[in-house]
Amino acid sequence: MNIEEILKSDLVQFPKSWKNLNYKSYPECIYTEGLKYLKLLESLDDGSFEIDIGLELKSLTKRNLIDASKNMHSAVLETLEVYLDKGSPFKAYETFEKHFQIKKDHELNYLQPLHYLDYIKINSKDDFYKIRVSEYDLKIEQIFHVPFKDREKIKSYRYSISGFPTLYLSNLLFISFNEIGINDYDRLYVSKFKFVQEDSIQNNHLLDLRGNFPYFAGERAIMYLVRWPLIMACNIKVAYPNSPFKPEYIIPQIVFQWVRNNISFGGNRNKILGVAYSSSKSNNEYDGEHYNFSDWYYNVAIPTVSKGKNDFCNNLSKQFVLTKPFNFKSALNTKAINPKEKYHLNPLKIFGANIKYSDSDFGKIEIMLNSEIYSNLYFINGEKYIEEV
Repeated sequence: MNIEEILKSDLVQFPKSWKNLNYKSYPECIYTEGLKYLKLLESLDDGSFEIDIGLELKSLTKRNLIDASKNMHSAVLETLEVYLDKGSPFKAYETFEKHFQIKKDHELNYLQPLHYLDYIKINSKDDFYKIRVSEYDLKIEQIFHVPFKDREKIKSYRYSISGFPTLYLSNLLFISFNEIGINDYDRLYVSKFKFVQEDSIQNNHLLDLRGNFPYFAGERAIMYLVRWPLIMACNIKVAYPNSPFKPEYIIPQIVFQWVRNNISFGGNRNKILGVAYSSSKSNNEYDGEHYNFSDWYYNVAIPTVSKGKNDFCNNLSKQFVLTKPFNFKSALNTKAINPKEKYHLNPLKIFGANIKYSDSDFGKIEIMLNSEIYSNLYFINGEKYIEEV
C-alpha cells in the first residue's frame, strides 16, 4: 500500500466509538486500534518514501516511521495507565510531557514524538464563529469565554477542565451548530471572531489534532501517519455522555494542558495559541473525492492565560475582536442578504440532504456576519471597553 491508500483506509477514519467497535473500554480501544494501525503501517510500500520531504526527514525509512509511530502509541498508553491505574492526573501529565521533550541525541530525532506534531498558522484573514444558547438577548461580552468569576459553571469538556475558562470557536458556522446540539433557532445567538495579529514578527499557531485528511502529501503525510495514535486517542466518541467521568477526555485534556504550558516552539517567533480538532459529533463521510466536512473545517479550543480586571483573559481579549451577537432566527427573518456576497463552498450534508452551503441557513448567516462591525472586548489601559455597534 502507498501513503494515500493508508490515509484512506477504513481503520484510520474518525470519529470512532469504542462501544460500536465492541471494545470493553476506552483504553482497550486505544491499545488494540493502535496495534492494528502499526500492523497496517507494515504494509507500506518501500517506494512510498521516494517523495519530496524536508531536510529533517530526508533519511527517514519505513522502519523509522513505524518505530516513531510506535513511540507515539506508547506515550499515549503509558499516560493512560498512570492516570487510570495509579490514580494520578499530575503524574500522568508528567509522563506525557516526558515523551514530548526534545532529547539530546539529535541522531535519533526521527524517533521523537514531538518532531511529528503539526501546526496550523492563523492570522487576521481567518474567520471563526461561535454559537451560544440563551433565552434572552446577549451582550457582546456574554459570547466570549466564561468569565473567571463564573468558574463554578464550567464543566469538564474534551479540551478543557472543570473550572478553567476556554474560548471555543469553529471556522464553519455549521460545525459550531453541531457542537451545540440544539436545533431551536429561537435560542441560538451567533457571533463572528477575528484574530488580531499583535506582532508581525510572531507566528501564531494551533496544534493540529484534526483527523481524516487524505489530501496530505509529502512530509505532512508522513508526520500525520506518525502521530495518528495520538489523534486517535483524542477523537474517540464519549460512550456515556451523562456520566460524571469521561475517560475519552483524559488524553485531549492532558494535550490541552501541555499546549498551555508550552506556548512557544521552534524559537520565540512561533507561538501555540490552542488546538484545532475535528468534531466528534459529525459523521465524516468520504465520497471517493472529499469528505463531507473537508480538511478546512474544524473546531478551535484556546486556553485562557491570565485573568484581567474584568474577569476575562488579558491575552485573549487583546487577540480577538468579535461582532455583537444576534439571534439566529430573527436574522433569517429580518436581515437582507446581498447576493453579490454569496460564496461557493462544496455541498455539505445538512440535516440529511446535500446542499450548497451558501444556500443553507448557516451559509446565509455567515454572509450576514460579513457586514457586521467588529468590537473590542476591552483594549484601553486594561479596562473593559465596548465599542458601540
